[in-house]
Amino acid sequence: MMGPSPSLLTLAILLQGLGLARPASGSPPLGMTVHVVPLDSTEGKTVRAHFTAIVSGECTAVTGLCADGEDCLVEQNTVPFTGTKPGAGWCSHHWQKTLAADFSGTVTLGSSSEMFVALKADPVVRGNSGKLNTPAFVGLPPPLRANEKCPHHFPLSVKDLDGDRVRCRFASADLDECTDCQPHSFLELNQEKCSITFTGDAAVGVYHVYLMAEDVVPSPHVVVSTQSKPMSAVPVILTLTVEEAKYSCSAEPVATVENPTENSVLHILPYHEKSFTVNYDSNQERCL
Repeated sequence: MMGPSPSLLTLAILLQGLGLARPASGSPPLGMTVHVVPLDSTEGKTVRAHFTAIVSGECTAVTGLCADGEDCLVEQNTVPFTGTKPGAGWCSHHWQKTLAADFSGTVTLGSSSEMFVALKADPVVRGNSGKLNTPAFVGLPPPLRANEKCPHHFPLSVKDLDGDRVRCRFASADLDECTDCQPHSFLELNQEKCSITFTGDAAVGVYHVYLMAEDVVPSPHVVVSTQSKPMSAVPVILTLTVEEAKYSCSAEPVATVENPTENSVLHILPYHEKSFTVNYDSNQERCL
C-alpha cells in the first residue's frame, strides 16, 4: 500500500463527501484512489490531493494532469508499475495537485480516460488528540480478474492511522458521489471487512465498481452499534474483468507456503519500491 508519508498523514482532514463520477467522454480508468491532506499554510482551505490511477495500455506519458501555473507534480517511478492482464495491459500513474478544499472538476489522463472529481472537505480537529482527523486510506490493487461461473473473494487493503474502524460501502449517486453507478447484483460487499465477493453470475466483460471507504470511531465493547456516523469518506474505483473459464473453478493457482504470510505489512516511503517473491502452484497456468 502506498500513500502520503506519516508526517503528512497526521494533517489529514475530515472528508464529508468525495466522489468520482462516470466520465463525460473517454473510458473510466481501470482503478483509482485519492488521498487528501490539508495545507497548514491556508488553514485547510486548500489541500494536497495524492492520486493513483491505473489506465489501460502501455506506460506512456499522459497529458492533462497538470496545467501551466498549477501547483502539480507527476511522480516518475524508476520502474513503472505495470501489468499484462487483462488484455492490452495496464500502467499505474501517480500525481499530486493542490486543490481547493471544496473542489469539483474533470481529471483527464491522456486522450482515452477522463472522469469528473468532486471534493468537499472540512478540517475537523479530533477531540482525543487535538489533531486533524486522518481519513482511511485504501491501497489500489491491480485490475481484478475472475472466471465466469467461478466465485472469487477480493479483500481490500485499508488503513486508518487513528485506529478508527474502517468500513466500505457502494458509492451513491443520490449523495453525488458518482453517476450511473448502481451496485452490480453479482457482487457482494462485506462492509465491515472491506471485502468483495464475486458470485460468478456475470457474463464475460469488464465492470466498474465504485466504493466509498469510511472511518468510524470504534464503539466501546459494551455498546453494539453498526450505524455510527462516519468521520470521513474516500473514493475507490475498481474494475472487475470476468473472463471465459478455460478450466474448472478448482484449477485456479494456489499460493505456496513460501510466500509472505497473510496480512503482512511492509513499511516503505511514498512511491518507493519494495521487491519480494510470491509463488503459485497451478497445473494449467504459470504466474510470473
